[in-house]
Parts: sequence; structure tokens; C-alpha cells
Amino acid sequence: MTLIKDPNKLRTPLSSQPLSQKNIDIVSDKLTTELTKHGGLGLSANQIGLTDRVCIVNVKEPLILVNPRVTEASKETVVYLEQCLSLDKTMRKPVKTIRHKSFKLECDNLGVVEFGPDKVDS
Repeated sequence: MTLIKDPNKLRTPLSSQPLSQKNIDIVSDKLTTELTKHGGLGLSANQIGLTDRVCIVNVKEPLILVNPRVTEASKETVVYLEQCLSLDKTMRKPVKTIRHKSFKLECDNLGVVEFGPDKVDS
């Protein structure tokens, strides 16, 4: 699979849709394969041409997030150097972004997942 580089396609919101375990496994395998192939910390299904609202993040271990929704975000922020596999210029020179220091997601497959300094809990 090739990485989608068109910013307009990457900005198009994906709708939540129920996925069977078989479909989750298929998308998960594709995301894992592509993340391993291209490197990086995370990858969204739309970056590889899929329309499922699924992503993989590799913080302590790879996590597949199905239909993730942010439910809480800290007011405290941090400056983060970010790269995006779909944006070549950021791979050559990371860009500074402002991110919430911690946040919680709800996912169809994992329930509540909390991200923050030194923790990823599901």
C-alpha cells in the first residue's frame, strides 16, 4: 500500500461505523504492516487509503483504536516535535505543535484509554 499524501483526503473526517472482529483484524494487520514498513509512532487507516475510523499508536506497545473519540483533554499543553508519514517535509524537518499534556479516549474495542506522561492505560 502507498501512503496517501493529499492533505485534502487526510483532512476528510471519517464516520464511526461498527466493525466486526474480522474487519478489525484485517484493518489491524494492514496498519501494523504499514507502520512497520514506514516507521513512525502511529498511523491512521485513511493514510493508507482505508475509510475505517481506526488507527494504530505505538507508545509502549502497539494499540489499535477503533472509532476513537476524545472525551477529556487537559488544559495543560506541551510543545511537541511532530512528524507525519504522509507529509514528507515534516519527516525531513519535524514541526513544533502544541498538544494536550494528557487526554482520554473512548474506543469501541478498548473502552477508555488514557494517554499522558508515563502512562497509557486501557
